[in-house]
Amino acid sequence: MLPASPGNSDAAGATAASAPSVPLNEEQRQAAHAPLDEALVSVAAEAILVLTFSRKAQAEFQSRLAPVPGASSITVSTFHAWAWQLLQRYWRVLGFARQPTLMEAEEQLQAVVRDSLVWDRLAEVQASMRAWLFLPPSAGWPAITAAAVERHAGLYAAAVCAALEAHHEAEQPGSWAALTPAAAAAAPLEALPPRLQMLLLLELHGELRRRFSSGGDEADDGGAHGLLAAASRAPAVLSWVEAEKRQGRMPDVAAYSALCAAQSAAGGVLSEAAERHRRLLRVAAAYQAELQRQCLVSLSDLLPLARALLERGGEALRWARCRWTHVLVDEFQDTSRTMLDLVKLLMGERRSITVVGDDDQSIYAFLAALPAIFAAFREHFSARLLCLQTNFRSSAAICAFGSSLLLGNRGRAADKAMLPARGGPCAPVTVRQYGSAAEEAAALAREVDRLWRREGVPLRGMAALFRCLRRQGAAPHAPLMAELRRRGIPFEVVGQSRLAEDEGVGALISYLALVANPACDPAFETVLQQPYHGLGHDVRSAVAQQRHAARLAGHSPPSLFECAELLCTQAAVPASAGGGPAPGALGSQQLAQLVGQLPRSDLEELQRLVGLLRGMQRAVGQEPLPQAVRRVLRESGLEAWVQRQQDAAALAGDSSGCGSGSGASQAAAAGEGGEQLPPRLHSVVLKAQQLAAEWQQQGSQQAAAPGDDSWAGWLQGGSQSQGEGGEAAFVSASQQQQQGVELVRELLVRLATGTTVDSAADLAGADGSAQQAQQCYGADGAASDADPGVFTISTIHGAKGLEWDAVLLPSVCDGHLPVPYRPSAWQQASTAGGGGDEPYDHCAAARAHYEEERRLFHVAATRARDLLLVSYVQPLPAEEAAAEAGEEALGAAGAPSQAGFAASQRQWGDEGHEDPSQLPRCSSVLAATLRHLRRERADAEGGLLRFEGRLPEQDFPGLWRPLAEESGGAGQPVGGQRGALTPAGGNSQPAPASQRLSLAEQCRQRLAAKGAGAGGRGGGSLRGTGVVKRAGGGRGRGLRAAAVAEPG
Repeated sequence: MLPASPGNSDAAGATAASAPSVPLNEEQRQAAHAPLDEALVSVAAEAILVLTFSRKAQAEFQSRLAPVPGASSITVSTFHAWAWQLLQRYWRVLGFARQPTLMEAEEQLQAVVRDSLVWDRLAEVQASMRAWLFLPPSAGWPAITAAAVERHAGLYAAAVCAALEAHHEAEQPGSWAALTPAAAAAAPLEALPPRLQMLLLLELHGELRRRFSSGGDEADDGGAHGLLAAASRAPAVLSWVEAEKRQGRMPDVAAYSALCAAQSAAGGVLSEAAERHRRLLRVAAAYQAELQRQCLVSLSDLLPLARALLERGGEALRWARCRWTHVLVDEFQDTSRTMLDLVKLLMGERRSITVVGDDDQSIYAFLAALPAIFAAFREHFSARLLCLQTNFRSSAAICAFGSSLLLGNRGRAADKAMLPARGGPCAPVTVRQYGSAAEEAAALAREVDRLWRREGVPLRGMAALFRCLRRQGAAPHAPLMAELRRRGIPFEVVGQSRLAEDEGVGALISYLALVANPACDPAFETVLQQPYHGLGHDVRSAVAQQRHAARLAGHSPPSLFECAELLCTQAAVPASAGGGPAPGALGSQQLAQLVGQLPRSDLEELQRLVGLLRGMQRAVGQEPLPQAVRRVLRESGLEAWVQRQQDAAALAGDSSGCGSGSGASQAAAAGEGGEQLPPRLHSVVLKAQQLAAEWQQQGSQQAAAPGDDSWAGWLQGGSQSQGEGGEAAFVSASQQQQQGVELVRELLVRLATGTTVDSAADLAGADGSAQQAQQCYGADGAASDADPGVFTISTIHGAKGLEWDAVLLPSVCDGHLPVPYRPSAWQQASTAGGGGDEPYDHCAAARAHYEEERRLFHVAATRARDLLLVSYVQPLPAEEAAAEAGEEALGAAGAPSQAGFAASQRQWGDEGHEDPSQLPRCSSVLAATLRHLRRERADAEGGLLRFEGRLPEQDFPGLWRPLAEESGGAGQPVGGQRGALTPAGGNSQPAPASQRLSLAEQCRQRLAAKGAGAGGRGGGSLRGTGVVKRAGGGRGRGLRAAAVAEPG
């Protein structure tokens, strides 16, 4: 892997016969010419697979390959997209009834989990009641209730009364007044409304348990309380399931069976934790089974399913190994064990693989990407490690500071150094202390204004990076936004949220999912809830009750879409395409009674919606994908509704958008025929246009070269026949429909994996969306000197891979960076190995957590090219604050005020808390870095650091404890005046309060020091080392197997 340009340190270039456009340094040349099993210049481009983590990195890699002759045939894909394409080709092998559809909306996944919890609870109830009533395991609900009526009539009557009361309170359709307790008790179970049946069964279970069970298997949660209790656990269960999948453990039926077998073989009574884990895995298995029944997969399913597909061997593995013989993995630090497993299966015994990454930039532990992946790769492939340590982005001061941030980390992949390629003088890294968040925000906004208006740094070249944009319900960046608005500085807040999380885009995805898969119940439920359809709770419940009736009768439930069609048919409002009653649905008399209670307007709107969806399904193969998407937006009413919402927000002065002057992200984008689309929806149309163009291009290439196995051909190869010998095959209407559906599925994948950053990039790069592009770029795509662009506020995760001339890192305090280690509820209650006897190793987990926080800090610092300003909030004790106030009264300039305890307490959630130990203070990671640079100051070649503040142990003697463990030479706490640390090798401690100088003497000494010309706050700046002993994050580092390039 070769760096394509010295101007970009994070990516590496490509392969091929053409020489690179820039000369290589020695370490790059070694990595480029490291021996492989077969030289890439002799390998067909079609046999090379490039895998990366994000679509942004994929697009960047493709742009670097564009000038290379013949490189267009190289497959460049993200891991998830590659896994999806494998699934789309070999979905039958995995047991799907039809091609699966990707579903990623969290609320929709929670709905599936909620149903799984409810029906799992009912299955438990059914098993218990069979045992109490001495019924065989095959006895269904009618037999159970009949036995209860015969043997325990009084208990059954009490259960009916309680269930009927709860049913009427909820005002469900079917709660007709004529249904008295006596009539309900006399009626067969299947004759009752479905929800009433569920309530009755839970209430009956509670009555029987109180009769037959001494302690009960769990707390009384019968009736409506039982349903609510089961449903309320859905978010936590989904969180656990997603975490299991990210760790590579698919919690499916096979995993549940294996756990039951292991626990049975071990014998004995299960512990409470083991029983809880078993029940949790059972629910997860039911959830996965329901997804497969509906032919749905979540984003977290893709990698485990692709691995299971390749582990089966057979045609899928043979085809993949024949298709690709050489693999390159970019951004390897972002890969998980499951991704590595996929690479191992693909390569087999071959060694023609190269990976490039930097373990010091591994910041996605929540996605199961850990630095240990490098050691695992080297061990499996016997890989050779090559370090590329030259950093082409940042100045020497920033490289030294960023390297020092990592000194507390253990087990790094290599003893790397981050050596700056840029010589000459550079601005020092500035670290400043402020007394409150408001004071910090005002100073930073003032600094941005100065750099822009006086120093000529364009706003697009500056950014403020935060650890997170939401902390305990508060927004840490809110004070900075307010100050930027006050000064008239345009800005934009760039998060790393998924594009699908936008409300309008999420609704559009639901419509498209129903076009691709009408049986997608979560998507149909979302569509029914859209406010512009005006469908009330009654009609939505009426649709769902038919599915409940089928499940209670022991049948496979119909889809919600089929239930809606049946309602329309029963109401004598003909849908555009009818469907007969599904097995086990409500009887005609019950259905008629249910429909009779629904408002006519709701039934008419439901009929319109059903007809609309059927029309969309027919049209998707008959018109280009972008036009089909526009049709969905227009005919559903979604486009008009989103536009009304944005107009209302603009009139209300919604402050959640961009700052003044940044109206690009709020202005509508031009659509076809001069129509206007809201920006996020327009981004979806742009993605549809890109996908349609790619599909057409791949189809043309495949027709010209029949042997070329393009990704469009992958999908076709798994679902339909193709023309022989390269001849154009006649495409029937059904084939057109199938191709249209496949395009919609691929669009859903791109929307599920796309971020809001990608959306902004789409808008900026589109020919028709000049409003945003013209703001930051000239007509030729280059930065425009006339327009400075906008200032960026982003998370550190969202800034990965980006760079700016000047970077501000505010709020670098313990609790914010690093955030404290808090194990999840599942980790606290779990045991290692999923129910074993070993306790969860919280010490190791905490150490790994704080090591990643250091890497986050390192990534944030190395986003800067020329200027880096780090700031933290740390109020002074009362006497010091008074001294500062006295100093300002005497005319001292250049120092921020330290008064502001109350403001700091409000900002950090400590209002009303007088305990000084709870006040914000300097990050322990930052404090350790400052101490290290102090010890190395004797080796300094120039001014690399300007420290304008005090360390936490100086302002909080005896109270301060580091949040993150300090190791790797963090050193002892030091004392001294603000901005003046003890000499190298010193080990002084803060003076006792009794020995502190008086207020007048402190003011006199500080004024005298400033009068003597001491630079910085309180007497000078701290000079850091110019020779970095250890570091990470060099540009263009690599790791090879056979010639393995490593992080760096």
